[in-house]
Amino acid sequence: DEAEGAPGAERERDEEVAELDAKSILSAYFTMMELAQRLQIDADVVEHAIHLFRMCATSTSVRHRSIDPLATASMVAACRALKKPRSLQDACVATGTSERDAARYLKLVCAALDADAVGGDGSMDKDTI
Repeated sequence: DEAEGAPGAERERDEEVAELDAKSILSAYFTMMELAQRLQIDADVVEHAIHLFRMCATSTSVRHRSIDPLATASMVAACRALKKPRSLQDACVATGTSERDAARYLKLVCAALDADAVGGDGSMDKDTI
């Protein structure tokens, strides 16, 4: 009868992961809003950063990882993508995040941006040409 209990346990684990993801997204949102206020970053950049954070959070597990460095890296990548660059060092000072950790996450975010620009068949999207 353990087989009957397995789907329930799996569903419970999925609910815990969804709750964790919601908490991490909310935490990242507040970190990014604080960073935007301190560095005077426009709302369109913040929206793009939240999109990048969600994309990275769904492609990799954010469980047992610090959210602030990923949120900081997402904001820096969004600033760069929208041609309103801010330095990683300034962003880390504003959020109190380790520059080393944020730099690691910045590589992950940039890889996600590159993967998003490439279509499913390996060709570039028409918007990026």
